[in-house]
Amino acid sequence: GNLANVNVLNGKKWVACGDSYTAGDFSDYVDENGLSGKNSPVIYDSEMEMYKTYPWWIAKRNNMDLVCDAIGGSTMALSIEYVRGDNGVSESYRSPFSLNRYKNVPADADYITLMFGLNEEKSAIGSLTDKDNRTVIGAWNIVLEYFLTNMPYAKIGIIIPDSWTSQKMHDALVSVAEYWGVPYLD
Repeated sequence: GNLANVNVLNGKKWVACGDSYTAGDFSDYVDENGLSGKNSPVIYDSEMEMYKTYPWWIAKRNNMDLVCDAIGGSTMALSIEYVRGDNGVSESYRSPFSLNRYKNVPADADYITLMFGLNEEKSAIGSLTDKDNRTVIGAWNIVLEYFLTNMPYAKIGIIIPDSWTSQKMHDALVSVAEYWGVPYLD
């Protein structure tokens, strides 16, 4: 018989959450026409209002409804500067995902990917018993418990950053993924 080529991702809603690796940082890029940033159609999709980073390519290829919640320089946990009590640093400094952003993920998301860790190397890692967002693992615990409780049918994945993260951060992210039973891409 005839087998149809069915793409299971077609029409699905994907929420890609992260920092500049997900959002895009093309501050030094200039295309062949001398255009840069949001003016360059080579790197920026003005229709979707986002840079052409990995979520854009995957969503375009698979005809997915993409929601990109990525902010350059952001963290999962509260910033170390805030936790230390540095003058003038607010709780929302570095746009921590675990503060309020995670609650803005649409409840009808089919897929949620999370890629954080590149901007919080100086933050306290914490332990799997942490329940507040002053540590990296505590922040992940808050977010994952919320998603698994409120969006039980969403498929969640963690992308482990491979760039300049330490082995300690890598191991922490793997441990939190395994603790919650969330698949991860290392």
